[in-house]
Amino acid sequence: MITNRGYLVISAVFVFLTISALANEIQFLTISIFLFSLILVEFGIYLVSLYDFNNIDVKTTTSKSRIFLGDEVLIKTTFTHDGKRGINQVLMIDHIPTGLLSIEKKSDSIISLKAGTEYSINFRVKSLQMGKWNVGKFTLATTDKFGIFMNKRNIENQCNIGVLPIIRMGKRKAQARIQSGSFPTRAKRDPRGTEFTGIREYYTGDDYRAIAWKQMAKTPQHNPLIKQYEFDQEIGLIFVIGNSEFTNDGQIGNRKLDVAIDAALSLGSIVNSSGGKFNVIFSQNSKPTMVSGSVYELCNRLYQITPDKKFNVENLMNFSLPFAKQSSLVLFLMDSSYPNLIEPKMFIQKYTDLRNIRTFFFDTSTFHNKKSKNNQNDDAYDLIIKRETKHLKQQVKILRSYKISADICTKTNTSNKLVNSISENRILLESFS
Repeated sequence: MITNRGYLVISAVFVFLTISALANEIQFLTISIFLFSLILVEFGIYLVSLYDFNNIDVKTTTSKSRIFLGDEVLIKTTFTHDGKRGINQVLMIDHIPTGLLSIEKKSDSIISLKAGTEYSINFRVKSLQMGKWNVGKFTLATTDKFGIFMNKRNIENQCNIGVLPIIRMGKRKAQARIQSGSFPTRAKRDPRGTEFTGIREYYTGDDYRAIAWKQMAKTPQHNPLIKQYEFDQEIGLIFVIGNSEFTNDGQIGNRKLDVAIDAALSLGSIVNSSGGKFNVIFSQNSKPTMVSGSVYELCNRLYQITPDKKFNVENLMNFSLPFAKQSSLVLFLMDSSYPNLIEPKMFIQKYTDLRNIRTFFFDTSTFHNKKSKNNQNDDAYDLIIKRETKHLKQQVKILRSYKISADICTKTNTSNKLVNSISENRILLESFS
């Protein structure tokens, strides 16, 4: 492969050689032939070094395999060259995945990798977006001394860094109580008479008579702990994430999908702390998938969700039906991009009680920054925003006309709107900060 610089150099030599030959300038013709010979010699050396280049052993390791958003991790890439010839220059390309950011400015090149040596490069990166990022997959390139020729080699090692969403438990310590008759729940016996289920952290509003004094005394800082019992009534909540390909819209770390997962952790914290059951349903490789458990278990499962190009909202609805019959509330967080509309009949035909269905749609305009260089682009951007806004209002209006709860969420208020939708069903949140 010839680089851009190579094309310029070779073209210049040929032009110089042609002009010298036509002008019958022996001196310039000799110089041209000499330069062309140098290029051929360098090309020969480059070809010989390719064998050693393709046999370089590359290994990548990390200081941590799982981190939270905003955390830093050290990536170490080691090159072992057991060949007989030195390699002039090796370059790493695309070695930092999209969801990570290098926080150290350094050259990516390895100059003069000598035969029989080992060379390591360390990169400290910061996580910007949740997901599983393979830092062992990148492109390795080598060039000749003058940068005229280049050869590339794909490195396909597996060295994953799992970036988990932040669990802000301090902001989600919510103890929920349910008033009778708010919506269908499964009644249970008096918690004071039910079986003891464990010890948990004390939340504001807990009955002080249930404090586990002995367990609290054993902790280093004597933090208040509460004996965990089953609650009088149980919240049942299904959260359906419509992770279509459009949920990848937005800046790194602030995509629609990132906002949806953050909302899922907020809801899971509230429902689980209230003794209820919380399930998250999403699409994975065009197949519906459900996860549940504690906030930490949800975090461990949800960070790997990716936008699904084969997403089908009807498949998710059908999958949720058996669980919806046992649950109190079903929340849908979806993307209704122009010109697609979600028809009310999809809900009417599947769910018997529409009062327990809540639909929310992303406002796409809040996930994009306005970037333009001229007035023409400004006008085009404004037209797109107006079209999307009109489309969303139409979507909400259609669903509401059939008595289906529908609302629009922005990048900043999605979690609050979803939590408020629970409180509107007369679940009293005694503490939510």
